[in-house]
Order: sequence, then structure tokens, then C-alpha cells
Amino acid sequence: MLSLLCASVASVIVGIVVALVLVGGFGGYIAYKIYAKKRGKSCCGCNCSACAYCKHCKSSKDTKQ
Repeated sequence: MLSLLCASVASVIVGIVVALVLVGGFGGYIAYKIYAKKRGKSCCGCNCSACAYCKHCKSSKDTKQ
């Protein structure tokens, strides 16, 4: 068992690095979405005519004032 692990240590390391990159990227995306939502940014691209949450869009509040 140990000889099999030693023979494929490079593959194990590469697999761990790829997994960390994927988890980090996904976590970063989720963190950015939470950050943007707390700042009042719209996730729909501010196309308020097609948005069900038009009243909550920061840019539509700015243009109505």
C-alpha cells in the first residue's frame, strides 16, 4: 500500500492542488456575491424593466431621485 502511494505521490499532489483551486474559486465567487448584495448591487445587470425586484435595485433608486 505504501509503495503504491509513493509511486503516485505526484498525482496525489496535483489532485490536491486542483481541488484547492476549484474550492477557492467557488468560495471567492460566493464571497463576492455576498459582498455585492450587502452593498446593494443588483445581480440582474440593472435591466429593471425585466426584473421582478425592480424596487430593490440601487441604480433605479438613483435615477428616480
